[in-house]
Amino acid sequence: MPLRTGGDQYIVDGITDDIINRLIIIKQFRVTNKKRSKEFAGNLVPLEEIAKDLKVTVMLTGSVERLGNKVAIRAHLIDQDNTYIWGNTFERSTQDIIAAI
Repeated sequence: MPLRTGGDQYIVDGITDDIINRLIIIKQFRVTNKKRSKEFAGNLVPLEEIAKDLKVTVMLTGSVERLGNKVAIRAHLIDQDNTYIWGNTFERSTQDIIAAI
């Protein structure tokens, strides 16, 4: 699923691409392409329906928020029954994020 943001879309797109590139090398994962998952951006469709439509059992959701000179990335793994499997918040300097993408 696309990461939500209040702005700085180029940072979110770069982070999304980086996550996809890291996940597609894991053979046990089926990663839906970014264009297909973006169809659900801002949509109020229940996650269960999105999972069924994308034919996935686990989804990565989250948000990116700029906090002054830092960026907070909140990520959640949610299964097709809308149960949280994992979640974490990562905070990095804006310069570190931009350099990495």
